[in-house]
Amino acid sequence: MFSRGVPPFLAQHEKIFATLYKGSHMRQFVQAIVFIRPDIALVETVSKLTGFKQLPTGAAATDGALFTRLEQVMVRTGDGWSVASFHNVPIQPKFVDETVRSLTASAGH
Repeated sequence: MFSRGVPPFLAQHEKIFATLYKGSHMRQFVQAIVFIRPDIALVETVSKLTGFKQLPTGAAATDGALFTRLEQVMVRTGDGWSVASFHNVPIQPKFVDETVRSLTASAGH
């Protein structure tokens, strides 16, 4: 899926959190932060989603969790940091390796 702007982003997330991800819990674990400039950073995270009702087409769970890689372009403004752009992809079970498992095990979820 591709969208541009805040309204379609919010609409899609309202839809998934009212249906297939209702009652779920998601945590993000920072893997790397690269500052392009003092006010622009690329933030790479691995996310772990648990407690979902079902998964979207093309996504598969590993040990009851959906793992994804999320890359965010963060921009600092006068009010703090905001997400200017992001790209989120599921990690297929065969690629959930020890790096992903150890990074996401720290929170107990």
